[in-house]
Formats: sequence, structure tokens, C-alpha cells
Amino acid sequence: MPAIDSLASALYEKLTSDQLRDLLVAFFGTAKAQTLPQRSREQLIDQLNGASDQIRLARLAHQIETVSPYKHCYPFSIQDHERWSFPELCRVFQARFPSLDVSFAPATTSGYEMQVQLYMEDRDNERLFLKIVHMVDVWETITKNAEERTKRRTKTRHVVVAQFLPKTGAVTISFPGFTQALAGGDQSSYVTFATQAASLIQDTLGMHIDAIPLKAASDAVLGDSSASVIDIGRKLNLSGINLSAYSTGDHADFASVLSAALAVDGGISVPAAKIKGLAEKMPGDDIHLLWQKLGIITRISVRETPNEIFFVWSKTQSSTALIDVVLGTMFRYREINRTEGSKEAWRYLESAAVHFVVQPFYLTQKFSIEVEQAFSLLFQASRNGLFQTRYRVAKALSPDFPNRWVSSLREIPADVTTVDGEHLSTRNPDVIEIGFERVRG
Repeated sequence: MPAIDSLASALYEKLTSDQLRDLLVAFFGTAKAQTLPQRSREQLIDQLNGASDQIRLARLAHQIETVSPYKHCYPFSIQDHERWSFPELCRVFQARFPSLDVSFAPATTSGYEMQVQLYMEDRDNERLFLKIVHMVDVWETITKNAEERTKRRTKTRHVVVAQFLPKTGAVTISFPGFTQALAGGDQSSYVTFATQAASLIQDTLGMHIDAIPLKAASDAVLGDSSASVIDIGRKLNLSGINLSAYSTGDHADFASVLSAALAVDGGISVPAAKIKGLAEKMPGDDIHLLWQKLGIITRISVRETPNEIFFVWSKTQSSTALIDVVLGTMFRYREINRTEGSKEAWRYLESAAVHFVVQPFYLTQKFSIEVEQAFSLLFQASRNGLFQTRYRVAKALSPDFPNRWVSSLREIPADVTTVDGEHLSTRNPDVIEIGFERVRG
């Protein structure tokens, strides 16, 4: 199949005007670039199209795309991170991806599997970038005339970048996401893309990485006034109800706003401190943080594994430097809060009330432990006779029937319908979620 990004021109629409200027400088040099017309995108592209060495220009364009500030970010921790020093990472990359530090592997439209395109070493900051590309399906709008449009299913190129941070013992998997809805019935989620990239890293490098739970780190950041981070929104899962609350003000935290709204609109007095404490204790889906010093908002999605940090660039220009600050802060607070997590989680399980159902993701959020640790604790509690395994259709799918916890998968219908009318097979493991019910005191 033909390559679809062997030329720099294939990447121009993905690059901002500032990135096109960076490409102009990287190719021609600062002195000459300053003499070239570059007031508009059209002028920049005209100058780039006149480059004498299109192979070198394409490689530089791919490198600039690699270090772009992507808004979807999934952080992972490196197992046995003492082994993966920066020199060791460089050695393994050079052995596994020969020449991809000085060239790139053009993508093809032959399939949907992820393929490595290139890698970059940042020796000043002791980190590496691995650029991955894959094809995904989108709907493309075709205009037949002024009164008629149709849609057709087509493939488009999607970039995934893994950043290796040996000093921190972490890997981030980031990508831009889609501007159009995914096509067809079998829709791949962003979580799936991050998981696939993590599997590729494990298979190609022999590096095992685990998703980092972010809720405890988020709560810890909020507890440090010097960080100047405000909790402007939460989506919580309370007993029998999902609650979403978001502050409409620029500098007001959601707990204070919700407390005031309950008092003014409902005559209900609930102190903001109690609402904040409830948010920290209860499982949830999303946490919206306003980073006042940085001028950006992040949405921390903690319901699925791996957790996601979504960067919202509403008032600030997208920036890799700002992303680095946020990630560095989250990683620092994660280290502070992880040491006693397993012990606290076990004490929590021992004190749980009879018939209370605990899900692994809740333990990862509340106690900042890995998913494997959460399952290990729950399975140990089951072996001790404290808990028993339960199943139900994933609550997020909104099944259109009484969706209670059951002790056997045979008690769940083979096919279910969501409130939106979508038919799902419960033989698909992604449709089922697992819980653990306290069965004796």
C-alpha cells in the first residue's frame, strides 16, 4: 500500500502556523528564515514547498509533530524503573529501532495496527519520545450540491506519542483525538488506543507499565494552597444517583458554589467543607481543575483505566511546557500519597458494611494504588471470606433493565438494550463490570 505521510506536505494541516515557522527555521536556519515571507500560512507553505531536500524536510516535520502539545494524555508508571535509566533506554531504543532516530517509517493505509514511525532523544532533559501512527475510521462529509450532502466511511491517520521519563519512572501516552465521530458500530475509545499503545511498548521494548490512578493525586494538589489549583467541577457517583456540579465562575471552586446554590435556591445549609470532603471520599468520573498560575483547565477522568488528563486550551495557547508542569506536579503528589495506600485500602475493606459493594476502580481512586494492587486486595479479602464476586452490565452503558449486582454471569441476559436503543452482547467482556460484596462482618 502507498505511504501517506512520506512528504512534509501531508502534515501541514496538522501543524499550527507557529509550528510551520519552527519547521522553516529548522530547515533553512534562523538567519535565512528571517528573510523569507512568513506572515501567513500560505506564505509559510510556499517557502517550505520550495525546499531543496524534501526527505530532510519530511523528517523535520515528523519530529515537530512528535513534540506537539496533545490534549489527551494517559500517564503510566514503569515497573522496575531502577533498571530503565536514560542510558539504558537509549541503548534499547537504538537496538530495537535502528535508524529511526535519524529517519522515519512512513505510514501506510494497509491496516489499523499501530506502527512505530520514529523516536527522539532529549538528552538535556533525559527523556525519549516514541512516535506511533495508526489508521482509524471516520465519517467524511461529501457535498454533492448546495442542497445535498452525503457521508462516507474513510480512513484517516492518527498519531500517538509515548514520552518516557526515566527520572520520574513514568511514561505518558498522548494523542490529539478526533474532530469527527468514529464510524461504524465497533467504536474504539481513546482508552483503547492508550491501552494498545501500552501493549506495543511492552511487546517491543519488554517494558511493563501500569496505569497511574489520579484521583488521590488530584485531591492532594487541591489540598496544597501554594499550588493555586481550584476544583471547579466534579462528576460523582453517590448511592443511587450520579451528581454533576460545575462552577460557572472563573475563580470559584465547585464545593463553595454548590453550597451557596443549595442555600439560596433550596434553603439547604451544607458547609462547603463537607461537600469537599464528600467529593474526596466518594468515587467519581471526572474532576475539573483550574490551574490558576498556568491559566489552563484539566479534566481528570478517573472512571476508566487508564485514567486520562484532558487539557483544555480555552484561554491559553497550547504548550508542551505547560503540560510538563502539570504532569510534574501530578507525579510529585502521587509519590507523596502512594506509600500507605495499600494498608489504608485493606483497613477500608475490613471496616466495610455488610452488603456494601466495592469496585476496584474505587480503591485506585481513593487510595492511589495500582489496579493490580486493588484486585489483589479484593481477591485476598474474598479468600478470607469477607467478600464475594459480583457482576452487572457496565453502569456507564445505561442498560434499559433492572441492573442489579448478581453472583453469576448466567444471571445476566445474553443480549441487552441501552436506553438509547443500542443492542449489546454481554459476551463481550467490556460490557460487564465486576464488584465485590461484603458478605459477613
